[in-house]
Amino acid sequence: MHFGLLIAKDEEARARWAGRLGPIEARFPNPLPINDLVAREWGRLKAAVAQRGGRPRRRDADLAIAATANVHGAALLTHDADDLKIIEDLVKLVVRE
Repeated sequence: MHFGLLIAKDEEARARWAGRLGPIEARFPNPLPINDLVAREWGRLKAAVAQRGGRPRRRDADLAIAATANVHGAALLTHDADDLKIIEDLVKLVVRE
């Protein structure tokens, strides 16, 4: 989300990103780190995407988040399950519409 904020094309888009990011950072002030265990899981998920004919680099941020969730035994809450459909059997997804 920080990336989206930093590359926003105009002030209106930047304000939308900030409006999304601010409440998340306030609610979760200590995010889970990407450590060696998460990095290994991230690699495993990227390999699975590649082996299944996907393009892991296009999903890199999503895969990092999924790897973090997996390592910590958490479900991944998403509005767009299509982003991880190719590995839905490897990640516990909770879809909110």
